[in-house]
Amino acid sequence: MIDNHNIQEILSRADKHTDNGEYMQSLALLRDAVSLIPEPFQDHPMSAEVIAAIGDNYFLMGELEKAQEAYSDVMACGDSPANPYVRLRRGQIAFELGDIKKAETELACAYMNGGEEIFQDEDPKYLAFIKPILEQTEKGT
Repeated sequence: MIDNHNIQEILSRADKHTDNGEYMQSLALLRDAVSLIPEPFQDHPMSAEVIAAIGDNYFLMGELEKAQEAYSDVMACGDSPANPYVRLRRGQIAFELGDIKKAETELACAYMNGGEEIFQDEDPKYLAFIKPILEQTEKGT
């Protein structure tokens, strides 16, 4: 039997390391959490949260390709395609990698599902990027 409490405890410890900028320590813990999740991995209720946390660490480390890979994997988990935070992070990664079309799509989804609040603790450049695009879409141009 899977101990979701243990996975949640590992996630909490990993979050503390991430908050302190200790990304490698966080990633090591998150790999432990991955090893506790049974197959089919993507069907487990905590799989998206664990993989998103891995992606966040890579994003914060500036390892954008690894972050992109993790967030691609997240999209196969549960209801992740509707999660505004997942779409936000995917948009940020695409933006930083220069994939403007994907950034537009992902950041627009984040905004439509999470409102302006989803951008609150993020670099303002992402909201500044998507706002004019959304306004043009509303005007029908």
